[in-house]
Amino acid sequence: MVDFAAGRIRRAPPWMQRAGLEWLWRIKEQPSLWRRYFSDGLALAMLLLTRVLPYVWYMRAAGTRPTRASRQATASTYTRSCCAAPGHAPTSRVLRRAFSQAARSGKNVRLEMTAVSHVDSAFVGLVMLLLAYQQQQRRRLAIVAVPSRVRRVLDYCCAEFLCHV
Repeated sequence: MVDFAAGRIRRAPPWMQRAGLEWLWRIKEQPSLWRRYFSDGLALAMLLLTRVLPYVWYMRAAGTRPTRASRQATASTYTRSCCAAPGHAPTSRVLRRAFSQAARSGKNVRLEMTAVSHVDSAFVGLVMLLLAYQQQQRRRLAIVAVPSRVRRVLDYCCAEFLCHV
């Protein structure tokens, strides 16, 4: 970006920018970039092959699709401020409210996952936000009794560390 502003490197023609090919133009202008672009592309390909595709495959095999209607954690929700009966499917809004209440309680939070049969990436993101907040407040978040199916989803989402907090 600085090189563009300083006028040392020309921007790609507008048609290349619109087509998403500005990276190709940059390699032409700065040949040394090909190594970085290649390694970044390789890292992306590895994430796709080892995390994204297996997660999509798992979601389809489990009979769920990561659509707006199914972005929910099924079974129980597990803070002192919100407990749902097994089989209930709280929405992300319900989980956000429950996690927010738990965080505002000023206490350590324990997520009991025994009755949980499925979580999705939205749930994983909410738990990561709760963990960050709890750490910022110098409080703990304990996630216990995580079933293997849930561990698998955490692994696909690169969040396996949540099982060890």
